[in-house]
Amino acid sequence: MTQPKISVCMIVKNEEALLERCLESVKDFDEIVICDTGSEDKTVEIAKKYTDDVHFFKWVDHFGKARQFSKDKSKADWIITVDADEYLECSIEHVREVVERADKEGFVFVDTRVVPEGSEKVEGAGNWFPRIYKNIPEITWHGAAHNYLAYKGVSAGTVGRTLKSDIRIVYGYSPAHKKDPERTLRILKDAIEKDPELTRERYYLAREYFYRKNWEKTLEHLDEYIKRSKFLSERNDAYVMRAYCLSGMKKYTEACESAMKALMYNANFKEALLFLANHMDPVNKERWLSYAELADNRNVLFVRDTPYANQ
Repeated sequence: MTQPKISVCMIVKNEEALLERCLESVKDFDEIVICDTGSEDKTVEIAKKYTDDVHFFKWVDHFGKARQFSKDKSKADWIITVDADEYLECSIEHVREVVERADKEGFVFVDTRVVPEGSEKVEGAGNWFPRIYKNIPEITWHGAAHNYLAYKGVSAGTVGRTLKSDIRIVYGYSPAHKKDPERTLRILKDAIEKDPELTRERYYLAREYFYRKNWEKTLEHLDEYIKRSKFLSERNDAYVMRAYCLSGMKKYTEACESAMKALMYNANFKEALLFLANHMDPVNKERWLSYAELADNRNVLFVRDTPYANQ
């Protein structure tokens, strides 16, 4: 049986500061496909040192469309998605072992561990995301911002046949983001205005307002999101974000009730337990802290080393 070929697919723009580090970590893969969305620096020049498969996509404020464009250019059996401000921490041999197992057992996605730069242990901050997937037409990219993979139109976070692996992609923060700091907010606002029924985009739009401490706007979009969402772990995260919002508005009882809703669906959500501990009297605080010690963050979407409020 021949080994499945693995392609690295990337979208880039003005990433000369970090691109080479990323490409060095993936240079041994069978194929590297790079989609440039309008760089004005040496990004393309650096990319061409590693691959002839460099393509150009006119930016339309939609990450999902750009990702799909790069996927469509790949000729490999499997694809791994890595961004310019990230790097792969393990060898291609290890990735190939995981992919061969997934291919043999019929998995269509492989969850990889995505961790902040400087993190030393897999159990620390970080999250599982489907970053490796079979290159078949049924798998497509969606989402104007915070794009995601779907199988036959259903988000990868809610469908089966996903293999969890120990492959680590380490992420940082690209200096290129500073050139357009309002990009994500702009894209998500536009998406919701065009289609108010969007669900996942509304959750991420709420996060953008949360980071700007616009509590009213955050709550407006979180409440609409919670009505529509069937993605349990993401909805639990929304309840915790909502709790911090209400706390910021000094509505402490409502804030604790929101955190309790997250725990009602996942008693292992440590941050929700810590939130309650920090908003209770000393006696109850001690008990909530003891519960938090036992929580293992099983099925938590985003495991944070620092609370949401300090993000």
